[in-house]
Formats: sequence, structure tokens, C-alpha cells
Amino acid sequence: MSKSILVIDTPETCLDCRFCRELHEGIEACCELFEEPNDKELCRMIDVDYCQEKPNWCPIRDLPEKKPKVKYQGNGCFGINETMKNSFNMGFNACIDEILKGGEVE
Repeated sequence: MSKSILVIDTPETCLDCRFCRELHEGIEACCELFEEPNDKELCRMIDVDYCQEKPNWCPIRDLPEKKPKVKYQGNGCFGINETMKNSFNMGFNACIDEILKGGEVE
């Protein structure tokens, strides 16, 4: 199965998330991105009293930071030299830029 990404602003808490659904007039809440592991519910219940931070089971991940440019530190005879590291870092950073650029819905 192929993978996809959805770029959104990372919420600080579950209750700030666009995928959090309040139930019973805000008494309970559930995450619409994750199924309950031991039940066939359509979403995973969130402890609204406890959830002040993103839980470890949350599928939303932060984008990695860009890689720095590598300074020359030797002759590069062993392993990956600085030119190769810089090429990798430039490609990595270009990928992050492309993700952040966003796109228009066709």
C-alpha cells in the first residue's frame, strides 16, 4: 500500500485537533483518525480530563527539521565525503520545501 501525507498545523492538544469529535455535548471526545484497539468503534476515545498533550498513539507527526550544510573536515577518503552529505542534505531539504509548499486541489 502506498503512503500519503496530509499537511496541517499541528494541534497542541487533542481538543484543538480538527480530527477530534466531541460527544455528548463535550463530556467525551474521540479521535476520528484512530480506531479503538479492543473494540469496533469508528474512533478512539480520548480522556478529555487527561489529554493536555498529544498522546503517544496519535498518528500526527511533526515534519523533520531541515539538514544543515556540512563543512569540509578532511580528505573524505573514508565513508561518505562532505560533497555527498551536502547532496543528500540538499535533496532532503528540497523535499521538505516541496511538502511545505502545498498544492492546489485539482
